[in-house]
Amino acid sequence: MKGLLKVIPDSALGYYYLGKTYDQMKLNVEADNYYRKAIELKPDFEQAYIDLGISLETREDYDKAIVTL
Repeated sequence: MKGLLKVIPDSALGYYYLGKTYDQMKLNVEADNYYRKAIELKPDFEQAYIDLGISLETREDYDKAIVTL
């Protein structure tokens, strides 16, 4: 995915899937940053909002999760 982003730096899907990968590795802060970048590039990217919210809920950061969704 990082290679893809070097070629296509505005790929919302690239950032989203990096977020998914980091989420699976339990690197939540990095995952959240990639989800947010995907949302920044594509504000109607619903799945990125959902996964960001779930990631925040997993860490019991409910206030931020509610605002995200």
